[in-house]
Amino acid sequence: MQVIHQHKNIHVDTKGRDVIPYLRMFFLFLLSLLVFANFNGILGSLTGINNLGSPLMLICAVGLMLTTPLRRQDLGVVMGSFTLMIVLYWGIAWSSGLWYMEEGNFTLQDAKVGNRQLLTSLILVGTYYLIVIDALRSNKMDSLLYLFFIIFFVTLIAGISEDYLGLRKVLYQGYKNSRALGFFGNPNETGMQANLTFILACWLYMRGRMSNLFFVVVMGLSFYGAIVSFSRTAIILQVFVMMIFMGYLLISGINRRGIRLYRRHWALLISLVIGLYLSYFYFALPYYNSLDTGQRKRIDAIGKLVVKQQFDNKTTALRAGIFQDAIRLIRRRPLTGYGLHTFSKGGMFATSREHGVHNMYLKIIGEAGILPLLMYIMIVLLFLFGGGYIRGPEGIILTLFGVAIAINSFSSHGMYSQKFIISLWGVFLAVIHSRIQRTGMQYE
Repeated sequence: MQVIHQHKNIHVDTKGRDVIPYLRMFFLFLLSLLVFANFNGILGSLTGINNLGSPLMLICAVGLMLTTPLRRQDLGVVMGSFTLMIVLYWGIAWSSGLWYMEEGNFTLQDAKVGNRQLLTSLILVGTYYLIVIDALRSNKMDSLLYLFFIIFFVTLIAGISEDYLGLRKVLYQGYKNSRALGFFGNPNETGMQANLTFILACWLYMRGRMSNLFFVVVMGLSFYGAIVSFSRTAIILQVFVMMIFMGYLLISGINRRGIRLYRRHWALLISLVIGLYLSYFYFALPYYNSLDTGQRKRIDAIGKLVVKQQFDNKTTALRAGIFQDAIRLIRRRPLTGYGLHTFSKGGMFATSREHGVHNMYLKIIGEAGILPLLMYIMIVLLFLFGGGYIRGPEGIILTLFGVAIAINSFSSHGMYSQKFIISLWGVFLAVIHSRIQRTGMQYE
């Protein structure tokens, strides 16, 4: 018996599928501009309408979530822990705020601000987590990392040269301030942006995607960006991160057979030593002598903090007194806190009625109690020490990011409101998850 097979011509329309990668790239580029370069804030400054770019951010985030493939193994304890931390923080802070409303300064209007910050943080972390997971799976991480770095680098250049570009006149109506405002309108955020630019440069350098010369240039520019912000935290953090990275390059080449460093690492270390020596005499001293009184006081305060361990209101811009006020309040309600956004605004602390707590750790426990704080610290420690268990360039970069988050959280309460920082949480959480999966350590 002869069997005749009849084949039908089946036409599969792939035009729709071909469009999806380009659509995803468009959403990613636009969202990254809004977040990492703070185009959301820039639109608000130009138009006078706050959060004008927020609908665009939401559209891009939803578009990326819908067009990025998701697998079951992409979800796990790492992202689940962050989500649980946000949910616990939100639930406890709202409950304690409503329960103690008559005794504290919890208001529904301020709580709405806290709601928006937490929801935005969860969306951004989740979005960048999925993007990086997909990039790692498809071996496109280098391209993605280049995109992030370019946006950060251009933003850094804008912050350094804002006077020459006329940015301050256009964005901030000529607002006079001796500290760099950049695209963020906040010197502290501008300084932190410089710190993160350097960390991303370290990542590219460790992956062999950046030359020694360009890396040295980025290092110098990021250090200068931290300096012109006159943020104590940014300057201390920049020096600390640079020392850790240089020490890693040196120590990683030492083994039982002696010192073995890549030639490019030796060239980099020698160039840095010579560059730092020349910069001190031909740039640092003349620059310091040209500063005004207020700028010198901020620089001098760093020396008193680091060398003399002089932690007071003068060296910390009132933070020392505010911390003491916050600790006294926290002792009364260590389990529940005072409610969402209560430690983020003025009115709670006797040292200054105009400032928030300026400390992320105190903010969390002061608003929602000790449980969300423990989860926050757990994730920060995961960044700090997780790098020690990860081989390859991602290990040291995770540690550097953990150092940046740990130090910044000590002097700022705006982690959930600083979108360019919290979005990188999603990037590094995805790296940790991917490495755990790759080494065969499956989640329960």
